[in-house]
Amino acid sequence: MSWSKTYSHTIAYSIDILLASWLWNRSDVTISSLCWREMNGGKPNRGWRALAWLLEHIDPGHLAGARQADIDRALTVLKLLDAAVINAAPKP
Repeated sequence: MSWSKTYSHTIAYSIDILLASWLWNRSDVTISSLCWREMNGGKPNRGWRALAWLLEHIDPGHLAGARQADIDRALTVLKLLDAAVINAAPKP
């Protein structure tokens, strides 16, 4: 089993989202995805550059992987909610 399917990963992800909510009022993405956006979308400040360096030093490719994971998670939620809407629709 990969770490992404474990309880500890779910808790770590939840803490990440909680911190993003508190610090940047963004409850829809992880801090790593926000960092990727800052690094690839303009002039990141020293804090974003330091965080990017640390995350990429520990886990090369982390920022791009986190961004893709957030995209995949959003698509999964859209599919889930769409299925729920379709299943809840009245039958003719």
